[in-house]
Amino acid sequence: AALVAATQPAAATPVQDVHVSFLLPMSYVKGSGDCVAPDYLYDAEEPARCMLGGNSFRLVSASGMLGVEAFNARDGTYIPALAELEGCDKRIKATLYDTALSPSVAIKNVLNMLADSRPPDIIVGPAASSAAVPTALITGVMDIPQLTWWSTSTQLDNVNNAPRFMRTIPSDGATAFFVCRYWKQEGYRFASMIYLNENYGEAYKEELVRECTSLGIKVHTFPFSVATAESESTISAQVAAMSDTGTRVFLIVTNKDGYVEIINEAHRLGIAGAGTSWMVSDGITFDDINSLSDEVKATVAGTLRIVAAGGTSNNDKFNRFAAGWSDFNASVINDYFPAHWSVDSTFFTDTTAMDSMVKDVGTFFYDTIGMIGKMLCEIAPTGPLPAGFGTTFWDLKESVNITGLTGPVAFDDIGNRASRTATFEISNFAFDD
Repeated sequence: AALVAATQPAAATPVQDVHVSFLLPMSYVKGSGDCVAPDYLYDAEEPARCMLGGNSFRLVSASGMLGVEAFNARDGTYIPALAELEGCDKRIKATLYDTALSPSVAIKNVLNMLADSRPPDIIVGPAASSAAVPTALITGVMDIPQLTWWSTSTQLDNVNNAPRFMRTIPSDGATAFFVCRYWKQEGYRFASMIYLNENYGEAYKEELVRECTSLGIKVHTFPFSVATAESESTISAQVAAMSDTGTRVFLIVTNKDGYVEIINEAHRLGIAGAGTSWMVSDGITFDDINSLSDEVKATVAGTLRIVAAGGTSNNDKFNRFAAGWSDFNASVINDYFPAHWSVDSTFFTDTTAMDSMVKDVGTFFYDTIGMIGKMLCEIAPTGPLPAGFGTTFWDLKESVNITGLTGPVAFDDIGNRASRTATFEISNFAFDD
C-alpha cells in the first residue's frame, strides 16, 4: 500500500505535480515467531509484517519528508538554493511504499508503480543496497531517475546495470579506502572481516580487500547469511574461524541482522574486550549495540564506527537544523506516513536524534530532495516535464550542485557523490555507567 501527500509551492501557479515514489523501510516480513518489542504486528496486508517500532527508521524517513516540505515551500533555511526557485512551478507529490527490508518486496513495489495509470517521474530509495541493485536495473531500463541516500554498494557504480541511479551518500569504495588507511595509521598488518553475504556486504568486502592489500594489510574474510535456519550456527562457526586466525582487529559489515549473535559469540570466545579492536559499518546503530546485555556491552565499549559524515558541527546549516529540530511538527510528518506507522506528538522533542540516525543518515535524505528539486527546476522551470525526462535528468547530473545539511553536494559522471564533496568521520560507542 502507498500513501500520497503534497504541499503547495510558495509562489508557483499553476502547479505542476512531479510524481515521486519513495521506497522506505517501515517493517520486515514476519517469520514464524512473534514480533519482538518495540516492533509490532501489522497483518492488514499479506504477508503479515512486523512494523519497525523504534524511531531510528522513522527519523530518517521524516528527514526526507521535511526535505519535501522545504522544496514545496521554497524554504531555503537549510538548502539556500531552494529559495532561489520561486519562479519554478514544480511540486513534489510524494507516494510512500514500504520495502519491508526485502529486495523482493522492493521489486514488487517498483513493478506496481510501473503498472499504475500514473507511473512515477522519479523514484527515491531504497535504503538497502540489496534492494537498490535489482531495482536500479528496472528503473534504468524504464528511463526513470532513481536516487538514494543510503545504498552504498559499489555494485551500483556499474552504469550498465544502474543507468539512471544516483546517490548523495559516498559509496562503500570510498569508505573502504578510509578504513584501510585508518588501520595502516594504527600499524595493523592483519584484520578479520565478517560480513552479511549479500550485495552490500559482498561489494564492501571486495573493495576492502583491494584497498587494504595495496597497503600491505592482510584481511581475512568470513561471510554469513541470515536467510536460512542454520544462520546462527553458521555465525558461530565463522566467529570461531575468525578467532583461529589470531587477529585482534575486527570489522563487522551488516545491517542489524546477525550483529547481536556475532558479538555474543565473540564475547563467549574471549575475542571481544581488552587487547582487541572492533569496528562496525554504518548499518549498525547505537540502538543495536545498546541492545546487548550489560556484560557484553562492557567488552565492546569503544567500538569504532567509520561512516560518511552527514551533519557535522562545522556546518552552520546542519547546526541550525539541529537547533530547530524540536520546532518541527509531528502532524506534518503524519500527513506522509501511513496511519499504522505514525509518530506521536513527542517525536521531535528527542534532540538526541541529532547524535544518531538524523545526523548520520537523515541529512543525506534531506539533501537528496534538495538535489532533485534543483534539477527539476533546471530542466523545466514551468510547464510539464519534457519527453525523455529521465535521460535529460541523468545528463544534467554533473552540472547541478547545492550546499545543504551534508555540506556541498554534487554528482560525478557515474552518479556517485563527487569525491570532492565527501567527508568521513570516526566515532566510538560509549555507555553511561
